[in-house]
Amino acid sequence: MSTLSIFFVLLILGVSAGVVSSFVGIGGGVIILSILYWILPSVDPKVLLVSSLFIVLINASFSVFNFTVFAKKRPNLPFVIKCAFSMMIGTTLGSLLMHELPSVLIKKFFAITLIVVLAHMIWKRWSLRNKSNASTRYQVKGDLTNASSMAVAAVGFTAGVLAGLTGLGGGILLIPFFLTLFRIPIKAIPLYSNSVMCIGVIPGVISGMLSSHVDLTVVASISSGILIGGPIGVKLNQRLPAYVVEIILILILMATSIKILFF
Repeated sequence: MSTLSIFFVLLILGVSAGVVSSFVGIGGGVIILSILYWILPSVDPKVLLVSSLFIVLINASFSVFNFTVFAKKRPNLPFVIKCAFSMMIGTTLGSLLMHELPSVLIKKFFAITLIVVLAHMIWKRWSLRNKSNASTRYQVKGDLTNASSMAVAAVGFTAGVLAGLTGLGGGILLIPFFLTLFRIPIKAIPLYSNSVMCIGVIPGVISGMLSSHVDLTVVASISSGILIGGPIGVKLNQRLPAYVVEIILILILMATSIKILFF
């Protein structure tokens, strides 16, 4: 691919990541890293991992901004702070492990992570197949102020290790727990997951930049698209059921995991 072609692919990738992040709460790491592995096969996976994490930080921060300004919504700050700071600890650990492990092993671990996420999403779709209110099933508010600090910290820490090790933002792991354990409304998931991620992934980004494991050209190109896709995702979040994007993500995860493992 030519340099110009790669730029346009990255720009479109940024728009897609911005939409998905603001719509369903995933920081875009899955989509971003999957496409980067595909169009930049000669680049060190560690560089792509840290670049992806940097983009997730930008994407999550912009998503929170969009929800605050356009949707006039605010998260429960004590809950976000507890989860985010435990995630920072996990991200730091994950980043250290990432620098010590072989690139091939990290790539395979990423593929296995995709398969686990894919299995969870398919199971959830199957369990809701005969429910007419599937898109609103989890819209029951939990008591976030009095949520167990240990539970919140455990979820944040685990998501952080995953983020630092794989380059994902951790939203994939946060969302199932936010829905089931803390009973956060499905429409509020993007606000909460992105609020946690934009704080929690900071150590991983700093660690990667200090080790020169980042491609600023890739980061800038994708971030340009995020500026376009973010506001669109907020509008979709207010108007459409999440299962539409969920089904698309299932197809993307399936194709990507097969490609990484076998091709």
